[in-house]
Amino acid sequence: MAEGFDIYLLDWGTPGQEDQTILFDDYVTEYLSRAVRKMLRFSGAEGFSMLGYCIGATLATVYAALYADMPLRNLILLTAPIDFSHQPEGSMAVWLEEGRVDLDSMINEMGNIPGEMIALWAKMLKPMENFLGAYVTLFKQMDNPTAVRGWQAINRWVEDVIPFSGRAFQQFVTEYLRGNELVRGQHKIKGEVVDLSRIQANLLNIVAQYDHLVSQSQSESIMERVSSEDKEIRVIPSTHVGIMASRRAQYKLWPELVDWLSPRSA
Repeated sequence: MAEGFDIYLLDWGTPGQEDQTILFDDYVTEYLSRAVRKMLRFSGAEGFSMLGYCIGATLATVYAALYADMPLRNLILLTAPIDFSHQPEGSMAVWLEEGRVDLDSMINEMGNIPGEMIALWAKMLKPMENFLGAYVTLFKQMDNPTAVRGWQAINRWVEDVIPFSGRAFQQFVTEYLRGNELVRGQHKIKGEVVDLSRIQANLLNIVAQYDHLVSQSQSESIMERVSSEDKEIRVIPSTHVGIMASRRAQYKLWPELVDWLSPRSA
């Protein structure tokens, strides 16, 4: 905001049991698209930029492809899980492969996927680091208030995981992850194919080099599939959470985003 940008943050809320039938696609057509229309009416702007992080980046990608007639100038993706063509070794997708999770039984039993379960899946990818190493690091830095505050910010991000709507989770895993429908050009929403080649907005695709939740291969192939003339991919030496919540992000990533956005937002 200090750089002159008007920022609108979309809070998806915390799904309750009444939300367990919401589909993943509904977050694009019923939530994101309506929020964009409201933002344009309120601001009077003739164009806008959109930034999505992790699953939010997937939703932003689907929106940009499905609503290509909207005045989206700039699309920024951070650690976007989009392409699941490769083996999901070292990423969150490893727990969700066919045969590892009985989605129907899980959702019928729980309704929504608890945030605690999602957090546990993420931690189990690096159990020693997450269950022991993180607290060893905190102990070593106890006499450094700045380092402790940074640790607390990262830890809160890791632990504060909200539930995932049951049917949205089922659709994402079945159609987006296992079926890889988005990249294959087979995913349809309300009868319309979500065609990535319809994306023409300026594209900045940011990947975290040490991301153990979303692998680089899941994020980078979109560069070949969009029709954007102005497109760039950057690999940042950071982790999935650190790229957003670390002190370094404040002084490294966000100034870079401002530098990229400014000349493209005039």
